[in-house]
Amino acid sequence: MIVSPMATDDRILDAALDVFGEHGVRSGTLGEVAQCAGVGRATLYRYFAGKDALVAALVLREARLLFAMLDDELAGTDDPAELLERGLIAAYRHLREHALLQRVLREEPEEVLPWLTVRAAPLLTAAVEFGTPYVERAVKAERIPRVEPRIAAEWAARILLSLLLTPSVTVDLDDERDLRAFVGWLIQGGPDATRPARRRR
Repeated sequence: MIVSPMATDDRILDAALDVFGEHGVRSGTLGEVAQCAGVGRATLYRYFAGKDALVAALVLREARLLFAMLDDELAGTDDPAELLERGLIAAYRHLREHALLQRVLREEPEEVLPWLTVRAAPLLTAAVEFGTPYVERAVKAERIPRVEPRIAAEWAARILLSLLLTPSVTVDLDDERDLRAFVGWLIQGGPDATRPARRRR
């Protein structure tokens, strides 16, 4: 059977998800990833120059899976405010339940934080490409004020990263009501909004 390059690429990324999930990013080796994927080390290196390149590709692959989930979640929703609120909440919940991401953030954050912060340009670019059509449709339908769609899409992605990486000191983001109130407050304009989140108990 001939395996396409894309299929091999995905097999390696799936294997990385398994190996890093079991051993951590720091301890999981490329040899273990290659063995799990059923490919030789030389084949793995043809796709990924090293562990950094593999982690970066895995972050992007998981982000694109998230975007596919969001497309399904938001299907049939036309109201821009509801789209943004539902999208942010669904994405936050998905990432909070992502086993590998949460393990790495908890136990070895230095292995992934660069790809979500100072080296996050590829991730933000992918998020902008995903979110821009939603904003463009809302602007064209005159459902929201005219804004630059790409900038608005990047703003939403940055809000999501902030929610994910920085715990709130005022609300419990793992409480559904608190999370919805807080996200709604952000969307309505921050300090000038009239829908504040409830205080953390």
